[in-house]
Amino acid sequence: MDIPHIGGYLKALRHENKKTLKDVADAINASASYISQLEKGVRNPSDGTLQDILMKAFNLRDNDADAMIRKWRIFQYESLNEKGLAVSGENAQEGAEKKKETPAKKEIPMLPYYKEIPPNFSYALGDEYWPFFVVDPEVAKQLFIWQMKDDSMEPHIPEKAILILNRDTSNLPYRSLVLIRSEGRSTVRYFEKREDKFKLIPANNRYPVYFGDNVEVIGRVEKMLVNI
Repeated sequence: MDIPHIGGYLKALRHENKKTLKDVADAINASASYISQLEKGVRNPSDGTLQDILMKAFNLRDNDADAMIRKWRIFQYESLNEKGLAVSGENAQEGAEKKKETPAKKEIPMLPYYKEIPPNFSYALGDEYWPFFVVDPEVAKQLFIWQMKDDSMEPHIPEKAILILNRDTSNLPYRSLVLIRSEGRSTVRYFEKREDKFKLIPANNRYPVYFGDNVEVIGRVEKMLVNI
């Protein structure tokens, strides 16, 4: 079976609404060739890019756009699951062998997305739940999603980048990227520890360096998804 890409759904929606590539491109101040690349699967749009297109080119409301993107992602991940592939880099043969070992269909993990990191984060439910294909279900239980709110880590992490984070912060490597909470605000920093002291350093030197006092380390950054 073919693995559907998000661009195929986007193209079908454009045809259904009788819009040209230029119509969609003009709505988001992009080029027609860029939209064509998205539709052909040459470029993989982030959820933020898709939402921009759906709201501006097709006049969908915020909640309707979110629901459509989640549906598209679920179709895509279900197809990957049936094919026996995974985002971890397993090839088709390895995936097929894994499928033989576990013939029952796996459920796609729904990772919690937090608009803000609350004080009682360990017990807080997500504001939304997004499908995200993860090979190991035990790892999936530790993961959550959050969006970067500032440019303190640019150029390494752009503002508004979607981050996949792991709650396990027990053994952080030197200079690992971590999500922290200080004075009611959340952001990302490089983690540096020497002996019993640690400091949290921004990539953008316009922002402050934090030290251990009054700083809570929430999670470590596993993956980053950005608009293209």
